Amino acid sequence: MDLVTGAAGSIGCYANSAPFFQGPQQIPIGPCAPFVFGFGFFLTGVSWIYLSIQAYGNLHPSIAIFITMLFLAYLALFFALAFYF
Repeated sequence: MDLVTGAAGSIGCYANSAPFFQGPQQIPIGPCAPFVFGFGFFLTGVSWIYLSIQAYGNLHPSIAIFITMLFLAYLALFFALAFYF
C-alpha cells in the first residue's frame, strides 16, 4: 500500500462515519423567506404607484402607503407560492 491509496482509504473511512461528509442536505424553505424577497424585489419599482395614488387620487399619504403595501403583498405572494410548491 503506497501513501496515496492509504490516505484515500483512511479518508473514506472517516467519510462514512462523520455526519458532515454525507453530501448536500436540502434546507427546507418556508413561504416566509420568498415572500420577504419578493416584497423587497417589487418595493424598488413601485414608488410611482404611491405617487399616483397620493397625487392624482387625492388620498392621504398614509392611505396611499397602505394601498401600495397591499399591492406589494399581492405581488410578493407569487414569489412565496412559486418557491413553496
